[in-house]
Amino acid sequence: KFAEKELRKRQARDEFDRHLTDIADKIRKLREQDRKLTHLVDERHTTLQDAKGKYASLEALQQAALGGADDGIQGWLQGAGLEQNHRVAQKLDVESGWEKAVETVLGDYLQAICVSDITPVTENIGKLKTGEITIFRDQSKDGGSVQTENTLAAKTSGAPAAAVEILSRVRVAESLGQALSIRETLSDGASVVTADGVWLGKNWLRVSRDKEGKAGILAREHQMRRLKSDVRELQARHDSARKLLNDGRMRLTQLEERREALQRDASSLLNEYSEVKAALDSARYRMDQAN
Repeated sequence: KFAEKELRKRQARDEFDRHLTDIADKIRKLREQDRKLTHLVDERHTTLQDAKGKYASLEALQQAALGGADDGIQGWLQGAGLEQNHRVAQKLDVESGWEKAVETVLGDYLQAICVSDITPVTENIGKLKTGEITIFRDQSKDGGSVQTENTLAAKTSGAPAAAVEILSRVRVAESLGQALSIRETLSDGASVVTADGVWLGKNWLRVSRDKEGKAGILAREHQMRRLKSDVRELQARHDSARKLLNDGRMRLTQLEERREALQRDASSLLNEYSEVKAALDSARYRMDQAN
């Protein structure tokens, strides 16, 4: 009887030992995974914050360039319910390499506010006390199309109707030499511009260059769009790594709690086994003595 009981207790003890060894191995692997994921999350967090910081700096520069720092204008826009409306620069997509030309031709019109209907805006225009504002209608009122072939308008998309009208009156030239040749054939009111922003009319020329080599409004807007997309991707990657880390830590906590429970049960079982083993040894001793 004692021998059978001792065997059962010993088998149960060995089973506990196997479970504890298995859990200890899983805990070791999870701790190693936690160390690696913690490093990965920290690394991705730093990269994400750097990207957000760059975007915030560009956004501040862009807001200032687009008149966002003018309290008088901002107050009027809020009163007119237009503070969320896009500026022309924020809607424009420009073919790579032609940003400077578009900036030169549109100039301050890049700051113009885009609306679906100008008439309601006129009701609030008398409330504007300081500053200047330009309003562009998104779609042409008559719905007509503008001829854009071989013009600067063909180098853009997303432009409001008024901007398209302006750009469609400006022909494009691949070089200054070609622009000079085209100028000889221009009619009154027409003009031609090169990709690097040399703008010529029949009797005039205009060139605009960035101060201190800083990026222009459109180049900065495109940079912000790319950076915003990068931030979204970086945020998703950071959140994914963070979820893996949290899930791993939850599993690690569960395993550690399970190990503690097994250790308590194993300790109790070991005491029981020791008692049974001692009783068995004593019985065997008495049998030996009797023989």
